[in-house]
Amino acid sequence: MEQGASLAVEKENAFKLSSLVFYTLIAYGFSWVFWLPQVLASNELVPWSFFAYICGFIAPFGPLVAAISVTYCKEGKNATKNC
Repeated sequence: MEQGASLAVEKENAFKLSSLVFYTLIAYGFSWVFWLPQVLASNELVPWSFFAYICGFIAPFGPLVAAISVTYCKEGKNATKNC
């Protein structure tokens, strides 16, 4: 019986770790996808455009998108209704 409880604890810890990794990847990935046009334009690798300007306003929402995504995957649709 102790092995079963130990295995359950290990699975729970692994899920918490994978949620943290999933959150981090989404937050950084979302943010950098939208910051990349602005970075390239500021280094004069591409010309400035309205698209690069707007992307700079969308990029900081990466952690919010990641938090909602991880919550939705872990808790389901009902958990994100209050967001």
